Amino acid sequence: MELGITRGKRRETCPVRTLEAWLAASTCDYGPVFRKVDRWGNIEHARLSGEAVRTILKGRAKAAGITVHSSERLSPHGLRAGFVTEAYMAAPGMSR
Repeated sequence: MELGITRGKRRETCPVRTLEAWLAASTCDYGPVFRKVDRWGNIEHARLSGEAVRTILKGRAKAAGITVHSSERLSPHGLRAGFVTEAYMAAPGMSR
């Protein structure tokens, strides 16, 4: 199933505009979208490792003040799975 993602109402929180800006800044025409950026701002062509994504996610969650109960786990897979489930349930004709 293909699901479209609409533009957000606010430019600064719009996922579509953010991805477009990243693709332009990284000159990513093909290959991995999420790539390593070194401390000097150079963008590499290799993809981020799973551990790098997990580290970034945990750091951004902490910066945003998001806490996760010790019985739960914050992971890139959990976010991806949760997003897919929510998108599927929001699709026309689907219900909880």
